[in-house]
Amino acid sequence: MSHLSQKSSELKPLDIPSWDLVLKRNSIERMKQEKFPLDIIYELPQLIAAGYEAIPEEDIVRLQWWGLYHDKPKVGTFMMRIKIAGGYLTPQKLRAIGEIANRYGKGYGEISTRQNIQLHWIRLDDLPAIFEHLQANGLTTAGGCGDTVRNITGCPVADIDRHQLFDVQPLIQEAARFFYGNRDYSNLPRKHKITIAACPFQCNAPEIHCIALVGVIKDGRKGFAVRIGGGLSSTPRISRDMGVFVPYEEALEVLRAIIDCWKENPRYRLSRSRQGSSSWWTITAQRSIGGWWRSDWGASWKTFKRPKPSARPTIWVFIRKSNRACFTSASPCPSDGCQGIRCSGWRTSQRKSAATSA
Repeated sequence: MSHLSQKSSELKPLDIPSWDLVLKRNSIERMKQEKFPLDIIYELPQLIAAGYEAIPEEDIVRLQWWGLYHDKPKVGTFMMRIKIAGGYLTPQKLRAIGEIANRYGKGYGEISTRQNIQLHWIRLDDLPAIFEHLQANGLTTAGGCGDTVRNITGCPVADIDRHQLFDVQPLIQEAARFFYGNRDYSNLPRKHKITIAACPFQCNAPEIHCIALVGVIKDGRKGFAVRIGGGLSSTPRISRDMGVFVPYEEALEVLRAIIDCWKENPRYRLSRSRQGSSSWWTITAQRSIGGWWRSDWGASWKTFKRPKPSARPTIWVFIRKSNRACFTSASPCPSDGCQGIRCSGWRTSQRKSAATSA
């Protein structure tokens, strides 16, 4: 266990409830205790044999941990959410998603605001073949829904925007490899959303995430300012700037420690509401997190100020294809002949593209 994780486990808020009280009040926590949600994938043959109508509602909820929700209306099919860390998608992976969509999803897919790709009309008996195809192409739905670390987002033009302070894609991919499908981080009090970027324009909306690592350079060293506690839903709130500088190489350890500080206390599992379960106000007010940051980074706790976002220059490009048109903003690449396209929070990159060079 890391030194940060050890400290976060020692610094818990007062009035910790018993697990008996948690299980009495929270039906989802009872469901997770009865059967770990990720394990539902091993029961797919039995569920398929029983048929959709015979599946207990609790198991339908457990399927959320594999990125599956009821399609609306509930007619026996599912929406499947494929996690694309940082919105970084290779041609091979995009082709694999397209093949699944064409074969099992009526040729349709949608891009979510958190850089996932969602497919619809997925049938229960097709899931084994779909999961096999996803795994063979380095893709996953693990933790796409449920009380997990959700898809980790970033700047849509990370690593191709000449204005970025430094490249965070390696860190995003490292964090995704660590958190996605990790059992230790797949039983959280609620869903947990992380964003990481070194975009000076902060286009990834760090203010509304559970944890945001905001890229900065301090005294010539790459690292991050840290914000925690943001969210939308029924109780919108702006995240709090923790006033610290975290070196790049320690970023993953800090992400783990912050989540550990939250997930290890039963207090945050009493309620399913965002306010009751997350209770970020309580965590930050008691400075549980601040305690070990002050000891590890000393004066930086009080002195570091997160830089304000810059005004972003935008080039508007009109793209027409198959009688459908949309507007998208493009950001120049570091090298000539390359354009990055940003659309609805999604990141793609095209080399020498006629569409973006017009």
